[in-house]
Amino acid sequence: TQTEINPLKDKEILDVELILKDLETVNKRIQGLEGDVRAGKKGAEKEMQVLLDQYPDHAQRPRIEFYLALSIAMQARFDESIKLFRSWMAKYPNDSTLPEVEYWLPISMFYNGQYKEALPLFNDYLAKYEMTIYAPEAEYRAALCKYSLEDFEGCGKDLRIWLAKFPEHSFKWEG
Repeated sequence: TQTEINPLKDKEILDVELILKDLETVNKRIQGLEGDVRAGKKGAEKEMQVLLDQYPDHAQRPRIEFYLALSIAMQARFDESIKLFRSWMAKYPNDSTLPEVEYWLPISMFYNGQYKEALPLFNDYLAKYEMTIYAPEAEYRAALCKYSLEDFEGCGKDLRIWLAKFPEHSFKWEG
């Protein structure tokens, strides 16, 4: 049997294969940028913005936007990161990255001196995600918010509990 030659069908197949390869390349770059952001590499923010501009409908857009906001937070540009994290939460309330955003928003507020606003967000985070890797830091920062708000008794109580729960804990990031 002879296979029919159909140039239009062949072109469609090639176009789909090119699109898939392009998506694979973008996804790999996103993964690389995630590491770059966490390492504080220069240029990661710009590259994240380029990806957002080039691929406005990419399935990973929520993740890219999260890492863009995180990159800005890592540069101690907390007013900007707070706006971006809030915007992210409004746009993607059901995304799987939500727990990370719900942690980094009050962290940005904490380092921006917004202790009164950060404290209930830390408490909400802890109520929802008690067993995550960020829970010890969230609990510690909540206690420090109390200290900054001059609730010394509450801070002391929370820190004693924290020390009993996490006697060997060390922080991953100090802004």
